[in-house]
Amino acid sequence: MQLINKRNELWYQHKRNPNDTIKKENFIKKRKEVSACIQNTKSEYYNKTFAECKDQPAKMWQLINNLSCNKTTVKSIPNQLRTQNGITSNKKEICEGFNKFFASVGSVLANEIRKQHRHIDSVKHVPGSCSYILKTLPLATNEEILKIIQNLKSNTSSGLDGVNTKSIKCVANLIVGELTNCFNKCIREGTFPDSLKIAKITPIYKSGIRSEPGNYRPISVLPVLSKIFERVLYNRRDQHLSRINYIYPKQYGFRPKSNTLSATIDLITNIKLKIDKKLIVLGLFVDLKKAFDSVSHELLLKKLSGIGLQDSAYDIFKSYLSNRRQVVKIGENESNPEIVTYGIPQGSIIGPLLFLIYINN
Repeated sequence: MQLINKRNELWYQHKRNPNDTIKKENFIKKRKEVSACIQNTKSEYYNKTFAECKDQPAKMWQLINNLSCNKTTVKSIPNQLRTQNGITSNKKEICEGFNKFFASVGSVLANEIRKQHRHIDSVKHVPGSCSYILKTLPLATNEEILKIIQNLKSNTSSGLDGVNTKSIKCVANLIVGELTNCFNKCIREGTFPDSLKIAKITPIYKSGIRSEPGNYRPISVLPVLSKIFERVLYNRRDQHLSRINYIYPKQYGFRPKSNTLSATIDLITNIKLKIDKKLIVLGLFVDLKKAFDSVSHELLLKKLSGIGLQDSAYDIFKSYLSNRRQVVKIGENESNPEIVTYGIPQGSIIGPLLFLIYINN
């Protein structure tokens, strides 16, 4: 601040004596000194911040987006939207139009694939079988549920039920016993409660014509209680997959201690090894369109059966995928629920693991 005050003082002197070249040079010199000091201070701050979040990719990308001014903001409801019945400016109908569009993305894409590749429906056999059969999932304990709640991110966003993470954390000790009993009842019966299978969808504008629903990204928020129960199921499923050594070892997505950096290092290492052997290296990169949205529940359930899940251990995941609904909510405007028949729930805890099982072989 002393440098800035001195710079400002020299600027006033220069303004009072515009023909005095010495005062002008003194001001310019001090201005450069202030700019350099600000730049150095910024560099030190960001170097320190980057170092602190080097093992936290989410915070790292948030920092990068802040630096690049690449900030995504929730837009208000558009004035008009193209729906199946034409252009509408009615806010309720706009929410309905968004919901029907987002809920049908998976099935529409699946139908397009069938038209282009007619042989795909003839693929009935799911490769692989598992000698380790899991018929029942281990029950949860109060300690496990409390730990899961404590590890949830403390935020105020909530699903359609209006319950947020902070509220659950405040009363965790009071409700943990009942939660554990409810979850264990579901595990024994092989059911996932319908009330936890409804997502709140907020459309986020990407680019292009604002009246086109395809130019919006659906941001999904599930009930907090769903995330807690999903973490219980995730832990048991992950243990089973590790026991049968199912996931391909070169899978870097959605795996503990693996990320894009691991994949990049492995790729570069392999390229260098091939080049050292005087070999030609070719790369094939595939971008899966609507990867989560287009997952077939029928095929995924066959995969789950193929890795040894039976009885209630299988039924609970079948229940998890069935009768899933979503509602588009923009401000005070809300659509009616739509059934989602394709895809893995966005924003879910167990979704990424289900996707890995789906694409593993």
